[in-house]
Amino acid sequence: MGCCYDHRCSLVIRTIQLLSLIVVTAIFSFITCLINFNSLGLSMRLITLTTLSGIATACFLASLYPVARPSRLLFQLSIVADVLMIGAMAAIQALLRVSKVPESCWSLTRQNYNPGDRDTTPAPGFDTIRFGKPDYPGELDKYCPSVKGAYYLVVLNTSLLFVTIIFSALYLRGAKCHPTGTCSRTNKSATTGTQIGVSDIVTEPNGPAAVPAGSDPPPYSEVAPGSAEERGRGPFNGQPQGKSEAV
Repeated sequence: MGCCYDHRCSLVIRTIQLLSLIVVTAIFSFITCLINFNSLGLSMRLITLTTLSGIATACFLASLYPVARPSRLLFQLSIVADVLMIGAMAAIQALLRVSKVPESCWSLTRQNYNPGDRDTTPAPGFDTIRFGKPDYPGELDKYCPSVKGAYYLVVLNTSLLFVTIIFSALYLRGAKCHPTGTCSRTNKSATTGTQIGVSDIVTEPNGPAAVPAGSDPPPYSEVAPGSAEERGRGPFNGQPQGKSEAV
């Protein structure tokens, strides 16, 4: 890869990040709606987790655009968006750890009961209709594995963010060599799409310009005035001077 930016690697990583963010946001949103609609003691921690996952998704969409259209400015903004995503992911991890996840989901629901909260007798085998803990099972514990999966996806996403920042930094490093952002050792032709290396350039002695090896010679109109080739040409159509044949 050198100092160049590898779009394929970044695209794979961004795809993994997108899928994991969609899953995490869907899990938190579903559980938040489930608890809220059934009046099971929705906590501010769960609301904050859902909000942070939405912010992280918005930052991700901002950092995804440079993958399809590389630009120095867009990659600089992409690094800023990735840093904001790291902050959001770190906050989500901290809230989940404070809520005793992945051990249990006990703190994702309130322990007190406000007016309007559902307060019914739990089903047999359960001690509460909300999230419980190992020694105090709750009816919502069946959704706890999905929350634990979201926790590990957040950890994975945070690790991948550091990788995407490195890729963006590599692109910016390559952009210092050329305005187009390519490496200094190769240059991509705009017309043929082929790469021309430095060793493939052949310069003629006393010639006007460098010509790639294996290319066609320049037309007569491109021959420098005053050169040996120009002096050997005739006045008509640039043909070499010589004796004319008798008619």
